[in-house]
Amino acid sequence: MLGFFFTMNHLLQKLVSASKSVNKSQVEAIVSDLINLQAPLQERWVGVGQIAKSFGSYRLAKRCIEKALEQSQSDQMVAQALGMLSDLGKTELAYEYLQSIGNRVSSSVVLLHLKGVLAYQLGYFTQAKQSLREVLIKVPTSGETLHLLSTMSDTEEAKELQKELDTLLSSMDKAPLSVSKACFYNALGNTYLKTSEVVTAYQYFEKCAETMRAISPKDKSFDYSLIEDWRNENVECAEVKPSNFTDESVSTKSSPIFILGIPRTGTTLVEQVIIQNTEAQSVGEIDAFPMAVDNVLKTKNALERLKTLALLDEEKCSMIADEYFKICSEYGVSNALIVDKSLSNLRYAYAIKHVFNKAIFVVTKRNEIDNAWSIFKTQFSNSLHWSWDIRKIKSFIDNESRLAKILANSKEVAPIVIQLETLQDQPQEKIKQVINRVYQKQGATRETELLSLPPYEAGKVDTTAVRTASMYQARQPISSDHAHSKNIPPKFEKTYSEIH
Repeated sequence: MLGFFFTMNHLLQKLVSASKSVNKSQVEAIVSDLINLQAPLQERWVGVGQIAKSFGSYRLAKRCIEKALEQSQSDQMVAQALGMLSDLGKTELAYEYLQSIGNRVSSSVVLLHLKGVLAYQLGYFTQAKQSLREVLIKVPTSGETLHLLSTMSDTEEAKELQKELDTLLSSMDKAPLSVSKACFYNALGNTYLKTSEVVTAYQYFEKCAETMRAISPKDKSFDYSLIEDWRNENVECAEVKPSNFTDESVSTKSSPIFILGIPRTGTTLVEQVIIQNTEAQSVGEIDAFPMAVDNVLKTKNALERLKTLALLDEEKCSMIADEYFKICSEYGVSNALIVDKSLSNLRYAYAIKHVFNKAIFVVTKRNEIDNAWSIFKTQFSNSLHWSWDIRKIKSFIDNESRLAKILANSKEVAPIVIQLETLQDQPQEKIKQVINRVYQKQGATRETELLSLPPYEAGKVDTTAVRTASMYQARQPISSDHAHSKNIPPKFEKTYSEIH
């Protein structure tokens, strides 16, 4: 028995070391050994799975989650395991698991909340609301739950929810700073905005942002000068392929479609347009390309270092392309046409172009003030620290828009440029243009005849998981109202316009 635990702990130490040295093959071998050993890691299986996931080894990560679910006793750990299973692209499977343990779920706040979140991602809004309401019976001040309900509410529902929130306001104001408290304020902002009380809504969105700034670590801003350095110092390798190098030499698969856009510019909508009108499948925002580069170069965050492109010779490009397709396949997307809308795509477009010379690039754009306001009032995850500060939002949009403009005018990248307002105002015409451009880029001559207006019209139900900060809006019929913000608070507009 002592020998068994010695072996298990030795493997865990080796796993940490292999992860630090960015050695994917070693990580996969050690995780496989732990699984075969039937190691009683219990809650630690989630951590092991996270390491496998960070290298794009999604199948191994899923097996780790299965082990965690077999060995874990606490509801909190089961919730963490199922949340990670959803991160692995298996949202439907995680939801089905919760349904299979119904009695346990109904008595657990954390599992009820997760069931509501997963139902939300899958578009089961009635079930989501029911689960979230059950959470509030047990914990009326659950900010995260109130926030999700506020995003799904129509005007009448918002009025009723607003009354609930107002009765809790005094006690929540006195509560310690937390994400839950920030979500509570965001929920209030949402309800007041939906009832056209714009000034009051802005006050609560500000309180949400203040709370998140107070509890979040300092944001490590991206160094945008690297992009310019890549262009200035590596322009030849960034834009010109070696004469004997083509996409066919790295893989027989079609080059992917990369959506490049700032958050809240319609990247999810464009993704839905493409996958519903072509044979494409999406890997969402898993950052498969930078992950592939890191795995091949055995360096974390390799694309944030100068002259990385200079290291990408023909052999490395071939290895990165194959690793990219392997990661996508592990995620469950083995289709010949892959859609990738990772937020990092815009920054790394030249590196992507270097590896996938025939890649299709789609740049999404939106009116700046509408974009900024939409970002500020959206409760993003902890990774987007800049989204809680108007000055940082302005800086982010300025820098990313500059990159988008360069790419939009680039003959080498030659992207399809989509203005969100135009897509919303003229959906049929614009969707047809987009899809036909995709087919043309592939060298096909097919014309689009039957168009699916994404995502969900005339009672159509699509249970493909949508994982974005605006999951509910992403499932609404296309409307110009969603692109043009009619209720931008004057104070926000004034503050934003005065930033230089």
